[in-house]
Amino acid sequence: MKKVRFFDGKSILVFGIIALAFYTLWQSRFNEALPEGYKAEKLEFRTLDGQNFTTDQIGMPVMLIFFNTKTFFTSNIYPNLILKAMPELKQIEKAGYVKIIVVTDTEQTPESVKKLLGRNKYKILENSIYLSNTELLSGYFGVRSWPHFFLMDRDNTILYQDKVPSVDKVIRILKGV
Repeated sequence: MKKVRFFDGKSILVFGIIALAFYTLWQSRFNEALPEGYKAEKLEFRTLDGQNFTTDQIGMPVMLIFFNTKTFFTSNIYPNLILKAMPELKQIEKAGYVKIIVVTDTEQTPESVKKLLGRNKYKILENSIYLSNTELLSGYFGVRSWPHFFLMDRDNTILYQDKVPSVDKVIRILKGV
């Protein structure tokens, strides 16, 4: 009977490759997002009909959501959790407490976004998706792995940030704003 050795030359090489793969995956999924309490700069967006606006012009707290639609593994996990929370977040917006701004990883043209909204899964995002320079915006906010959620006050100070928002926590924070 041949004795199995876990720590021979080949095994150590395989363990090393697997460890490197997991580290690379973790590193690519890790966000170095701006911390709570950080005052973000004025942010610029464009509506689907071409109107430009900034967060300073909104005059109320903003929920900024970096929303991915293309990633294979996360397209069934985190984005679905955000889609599930959207009706409650939209109720908060409808009550006049915040403005929801969703930026997606699709091409930043009205046609591409309208095509995305044409898919039944993303109908809930209607009237919440805006165009922006997503590469610059995600780099500024330290978001390498989408989705990511930020709640900012009127002055663009980050009050809360997370991969997926807790609606209860958002409500508690807004009651104190």
